[in-house]
Amino acid sequence: DLRIPKGAVLVGNGGIIDIEAVVQPSDATEKTKYHWSIDAPFATLQNTTSNICRVTSAPKSRGARVTIKCNSTDGSRVFGSIQFIIQ
Repeated sequence: DLRIPKGAVLVGNGGIIDIEAVVQPSDATEKTKYHWSIDAPFATLQNTTSNICRVTSAPKSRGARVTIKCNSTDGSRVFGSIQFIIQ
């Protein structure tokens, strides 16, 4: 599951938001490896190996739809995704 802080908004032109990957169940293995990806050039990802990924919006990105995905790395093909529009 991917989560953003309640009430958080990613604004255009350099805005920043952190997305958290929450692994369930709590006793799952391989909880320390993450593979983050983004589907659009309207934002960039930083810190793509931990459970918190920082997203920074690009210039002139207001109104763009962005999908962020985090895949498991244990071979189970489990993933979480979140989609939002840059404000």
